[in-house]
Amino acid sequence: MATIRKSSSKTQKRRITIKDVAKEAGVSIASVSYALNGTGSVGKDVKERIEKAIKKLGYRHNIAGRAMRTGKTNTIGLILPDLTNPFFPDLALAVERAAAQAGYAVFLINSENSIESEEAGLNKLLQHGVDGLVWCPASDNDTLKKAKSLLPIVVVDRPMQNYDCISSNYFQGGQQLAEHLIAMGHTKIGYISGPSHISSTIKRSEGFKEAIKGHAKIVWQTETEFSFNLNDDTVNQVLKNNSATVIVGGNDMIANSVIKLLRSNGKSVPNDISVSGFDNTPWSDLVTPSLTTMKQPIRGLGQEAVSMLMRRFEKPRSKKQNKFLEVDIIGRDSVAKL
Repeated sequence: MATIRKSSSKTQKRRITIKDVAKEAGVSIASVSYALNGTGSVGKDVKERIEKAIKKLGYRHNIAGRAMRTGKTNTIGLILPDLTNPFFPDLALAVERAAAQAGYAVFLINSENSIESEEAGLNKLLQHGVDGLVWCPASDNDTLKKAKSLLPIVVVDRPMQNYDCISSNYFQGGQQLAEHLIAMGHTKIGYISGPSHISSTIKRSEGFKEAIKGHAKIVWQTETEFSFNLNDDTVNQVLKNNSATVIVGGNDMIANSVIKLLRSNGKSVPNDISVSGFDNTPWSDLVTPSLTTMKQPIRGLGQEAVSMLMRRFEKPRSKKQNKFLEVDIIGRDSVAKL
């Protein structure tokens, strides 16, 4: 039987320490610590020497050790409701990029539109010791309220009371979409909203209905999930109700599902009926016909969410903020001018 020999301590590679970096760079240990943690004052020349030494020696910063010393992990949690919706992977990327620029890593939780999964995800993030959270709620239920006193939380996309919030101006978006459809000659509208328990859905509908007063009317209305799967009531309304000249989808997923449903039943968009969406997801101009929709500033939402979180780190007792970013109508081929 072959004998397995343990390598002696002399042959094992010794872990490079901050002391080794300081010696190689010809600076104090404190200077290396300042450069690694972004604290204190380190001159450009000294910082370059430290970076050169780190690269030469292959030093790896001990984040766990720093967390024990400072109480910070330089990580944030991101809880999103549905990664099958193209809007949210784009938002996750925007948050990750903004966090990286600020020196933070991101832990992502996909709650799959489940309150229970939100709560379980929160517990996991707390166990990992994240410094703060960016959260897009699955509903209007405040499932993270127990964490308010534990760490900073910024709510993104779906505003909620008693939190720092950043979202698109959904009321304005609903108004602009309605005004565009009216300008295109549409006065009879089929309206498919997203889930009515979500604040963004409510604001879109309120803005839309406000803008059509005296100009157009909703001849039929239904509600379905923000997904590619239309419920039975929505399918029946789309196929059996011929009174509308345009169908408004609560988001791009709904709108594209409507186009597919119409096409499979022998109807042409926009020749027979027009369709519009909301979000301007990346593929909305790649489908046929290209989709008329409202463009959300997804990158801006992610950047501002992280910026608000950083401000909360610096000023934990400051007044809560509620910000709205502008949206824009993107007119494409799915809506015909009457």
